[in-house]
Amino acid sequence: MPGYRAIMGYDPDRGAWAIWLIDENGRERHKWPIDYRVYDPDGPINGAEDPHGLFVLPDGSALINFDLGDSLVRIDPCGNPIWRREGIFHHLIDRGPDGTFWTWEAETTPYAHHNFLVNFDPETGQTLRKISLVDDIIKKSTRNASIFNIYPSFEFREFDRTPPKSEDLFHPNDIEVLTADKADLFPLFDPGDIMISLRNIHLVAVIDPSDYRIKWSSSGPWRFQHDPDFTSRGTITVYDNNRVGNRSRIIEIDPNTMRWSELFDEHQFSFYSGTMGTHQHLFPDNLLVTIPDQGRVVELTAKHERAFEFNSESSDTVNAHVANGQWLPHDYFTTFPKCESAGQ
Repeated sequence: MPGYRAIMGYDPDRGAWAIWLIDENGRERHKWPIDYRVYDPDGPINGAEDPHGLFVLPDGSALINFDLGDSLVRIDPCGNPIWRREGIFHHLIDRGPDGTFWTWEAETTPYAHHNFLVNFDPETGQTLRKISLVDDIIKKSTRNASIFNIYPSFEFREFDRTPPKSEDLFHPNDIEVLTADKADLFPLFDPGDIMISLRNIHLVAVIDPSDYRIKWSSSGPWRFQHDPDFTSRGTITVYDNNRVGNRSRIIEIDPNTMRWSELFDEHQFSFYSGTMGTHQHLFPDNLLVTIPDQGRVVELTAKHERAFEFNSESSDTVNAHVANGQWLPHDYFTTFPKCESAGQ
């Protein structure tokens, strides 16, 4: 597809994280350096500086969060912070239909029981709305609780540090809001409904944000999934990490009939990432797949042919980690990213 790919990963040349902007010919057009210590001199509260959520904005700035850090930042093309929010903001960042953004926030660690769906203003970082996963959604009704595999007498706990894996009940990792242009394709839902993904209980659910009623949910056929998306076909596609196997998949499911299929099989394209991962549908039929554990981003055509592939090469045999990828059309930028101090 004509346009740009913004790819966030570990840059072996810098020995640090970066975002590359690459055109359809494979040329690097810009690089945003990422330096967590500039945004948070005290260091990451949960011990790691790895970025995860990414959204590049039309003015050439970028929104980033850090799963095990305590910062949500908007950086300029030179990597300098435009603003910084202190807090445990984690996993993916998605734009809502009104131009505001959504991500997850936790009280102490992203793997704690208490997590929040946070809607924020990209201009200031200010929180506009905060929905409690536990108090607003799970405790809304016994039906909701049962969908989340929670029994009525369960006592939710708080943790001062990362809890043991046995206490990582939900592992929330994505939020997506249904836009008005797609709403007619989904008769079960309404514009503004929110889809969430909880990895550790294999749950994808669509929630009414006005009363927190769960309109639809499914705990499979995926396993340990990431990044469910509403499609222009009236279906939902899910990045199936499939950690119990050795091959990840993109699953497509019809929420009306619950019929599902794989977008492609292992003979057409094979990839595996036991953690993280995103996919983005490109008009009309291409698909951009980010494969963190293999350090690559691949664009597939409707015939499952590779139209583009990025590998973050750190040696002859090993790729460095890639956290996220975002396709952008040619006319996306109002100001093309340029860092005068770096001579870019």
